[in-house]
Amino acid sequence: KKKKKKKKYSAPIPLLNAMRNLSNMVAALSIETIDPILTRLMDVLARTNINFIACSVGCLSNLTCSNPSNKRMVFRAGGMDTLLRCLVHHQSIASIAEPLLCTLRHINYKHSESEQTQHAFRSSGGISLVAKVLMTAQHWAVIKAACGLIRNLSQNPANMPLFRETGLMLHLTQTCLRITDLYKGGFSEVRDGIRLEDIMGECLHALERSSHYSREIRSQLDNPTTVHLLLRCVASHHELLVRESLTVCLLYEHHENFMSLLRARPELLTSLCHTRNGPVAQLATRLVTRLGLGGTSTGPAKHGSEQRWLDSDVVDLDTTTAQHRGGEKSPYPACSQYTSYNGWYPNI
Repeated sequence: KKKKKKKKYSAPIPLLNAMRNLSNMVAALSIETIDPILTRLMDVLARTNINFIACSVGCLSNLTCSNPSNKRMVFRAGGMDTLLRCLVHHQSIASIAEPLLCTLRHINYKHSESEQTQHAFRSSGGISLVAKVLMTAQHWAVIKAACGLIRNLSQNPANMPLFRETGLMLHLTQTCLRITDLYKGGFSEVRDGIRLEDIMGECLHALERSSHYSREIRSQLDNPTTVHLLLRCVASHHELLVRESLTVCLLYEHHENFMSLLRARPELLTSLCHTRNGPVAQLATRLVTRLGLGGTSTGPAKHGSEQRWLDSDVVDLDTTTAQHRGGEKSPYPACSQYTSYNGWYPNI
């Protein structure tokens, strides 16, 4: 008699889709019995079925968003190696790469073992891998997820040596220039369901943090390309990008070559000293004074309700695969030209 082959159990796609949708609803809840589910979802990442992997990693992205307990569980269960191995094999598939990067962003920040998590990420070659993804990605949802991960990693000074060695900040600069030079519709243009200004915001904040922590990275970014990018952002009339760009420029006040390049656009910088937006006027006045351009004013008094964007929290958002995102709102509010703005950023 022929032995009957045992059929391998495989969860049907509709079930995994339902799990992904439900996981988006209960992501922030604390459910004690969810640990086995997280382990099984990570087991699916070792399979070859693309649809299974996409659904499973979408669930992981949702369940690790804003949930420190789930972040720790994924890390303790060997999730770092599993996620990085999956990203190596599927980095060219947007429906998998984006939620993978989002899950990595979540588990590397805002929980009690985040230092150990980031150490494991560095030791496993995660920073060089994300640099490669950023260089080769064509889908803007993947690029945004990669920039969000880099933004969170930039909060930790221990990551700066590998940032410098991999040239990660230079790659971020090139990503921003790709937006400013290729898309004439402005930063508010939408590509692949992503507002390009959101990516610009992620990149500029990472540039600011990295420049703040590392003198070597400041030397690496002390070039005409960086100055060109920052001046383009200053001229964008997008309040958040203007503030962030001016803040980055001030970090280079002791780099005379950098300052001399900024002097090429005196009219742009001096005009900002007189804007009605308090924070922008104050930053511009400091920079113009440092450049010795003259003709500055102290600008309007800073409104008590206003705060700098970069003082607010780090992004840890649920950004599942773009094709399933629907009408998800951007985490960055749309701003009119130099209007008074109460600095807002999601505390997640």
